[in-house]
Amino acid sequence: MAAHLSSRQVAASSRKAGRRLVSTSQPVWKRSLEVLASRHRNGEADVVSYSKAIGSCGRGKRWDYALALLEEVKSDSRLQVDAVFCTAVIAACRHAAAWAPALAVLHSMESGSLGLFPSVPHYGAAAASCDLASKWAQALALLPTLQNRGFSPNVKFCGAIISSCEKARQWERALWLLHSMKNLLTTPDIFTHNAAMSACGKGGRWRDALRLLRDLPLNNLAPTVVSYSAVISALERKRQWELAIALLEEMHTERHEADHITWNSVISACESGEQWAAAFCLLRAADVAARVAATDKGFYRQRLEPGYNSTLSACAKGRQWQMCLTLLDSMRADQDGSTKSGLQASMPCYNSILLGLSAGQWKVASWLFEDLQRNHGADLMSLRATAATLQAGGQPRLLFLQAQSIARHLAMCCGDRTTGSKVNEESEEYLIEAVLAAGALRSLGAMPHAACRMMARRQEAPATRALQVLAFRSKGSLEGVETPAGLMSPHGRIHDPSLDVSSSIGSAYVRWAIEDSGLLRQQSMSLTSYP
Repeated sequence: MAAHLSSRQVAASSRKAGRRLVSTSQPVWKRSLEVLASRHRNGEADVVSYSKAIGSCGRGKRWDYALALLEEVKSDSRLQVDAVFCTAVIAACRHAAAWAPALAVLHSMESGSLGLFPSVPHYGAAAASCDLASKWAQALALLPTLQNRGFSPNVKFCGAIISSCEKARQWERALWLLHSMKNLLTTPDIFTHNAAMSACGKGGRWRDALRLLRDLPLNNLAPTVVSYSAVISALERKRQWELAIALLEEMHTERHEADHITWNSVISACESGEQWAAAFCLLRAADVAARVAATDKGFYRQRLEPGYNSTLSACAKGRQWQMCLTLLDSMRADQDGSTKSGLQASMPCYNSILLGLSAGQWKVASWLFEDLQRNHGADLMSLRATAATLQAGGQPRLLFLQAQSIARHLAMCCGDRTTGSKVNEESEEYLIEAVLAAGALRSLGAMPHAACRMMARRQEAPATRALQVLAFRSKGSLEGVETPAGLMSPHGRIHDPSLDVSSSIGSAYVRWAIEDSGLLRQQSMSLTSYP
């Protein structure tokens, strides 16, 4: 009998396990709604049950169901809406970054339609919803509304507003609110300072970010890894590589373990400052730190991929092509020395290496071009740089093969009748690259006639004007003339060895276009008279 009972118990427990397995396949918010419906049928549903269900819907980013439950509670005369319930509804909207419904619930409370008026936690939850949606103006507008109701903002409320300003690069308003918190009888914490530092960094105000870091001890606060990372990211954007390295050393002195964001930012700062040796040493140190921090090295190598690409670009700008090839092999290899789960270099890094190769390195250029085609697919800059190296190296056969690839690419981009495609990129850099590549193809006799006609009609005229503007920038930088800020390229992608001139082409190539190619001759526009 005992054995028979034991088998029945085992069968019952198996059925329960099966039902549990089926139920866990559903989302948590759906299960919470089923539990609420069961309690409602049994007459056991109360405001606490609804608040738990709304919290589950919020974590599942189903704010629409949370608002539906709010309407259900409002229509039920047996239930009374309280402050915790309204906070749960606004927080559910916050999880889904649904700032408009969150503000709508807050306004309903202000009008008295929910039977109670909002307090500081409700305004804080609404500000957090605006923060996640990057709606800094709506979040900042909640501050005078809260003050008009006689409340003083707390740290979480002000921190949410500063965080929203940080996401929108509104560094002035972030600093204003940080300094105004003392007048609001609120002491800012380390999270608020970190958000303000990050806002200054995104706004290009690295001095303000560094000043906030130095003022932390005056406010009885100790900097964290996030604090140092925010300031180092600000220094990276303004190419202050020496200060970035100094802060990294300070982190080690203060016994702070730098994370992958910090390492990548410092290496990128060295790359912007053309310090390839420092970038390489930092990358090796970051790789060792990642190996010590975790046993799964491949996971951390994926996190250091931006640092690898920055180091590769720095070595390319320094014409250290052997170091570039070593780095490429290192990026492909994983912990076991295989190439199954390695990192991948970006296309700008490949182009940086190709643009820095000399005539004697045409074999390297050919190998890099084939590797680039396998991983990314070559663009006009890659084709032009490879063709120039092969032509200088006296390899007409390989050059003609590359010329055919360029011709096919140009025919497709210029709207060849055989392909029926149209031009979809009209940027300044793309036009210049297309025209210069087409000029090299015409000299080789490898440019299709249809592509020639289409190029002359659709691209050469605007590209010539764009090259004139670019030449004016390069002329000002080369001769020490102050270049107007409005004419500087907004892209910030530098691939040629001359760093501070243009975004892609570089002063050396522009000088060639002006002096040797004759592309700008017989033009009526004067470079010095360009506004």
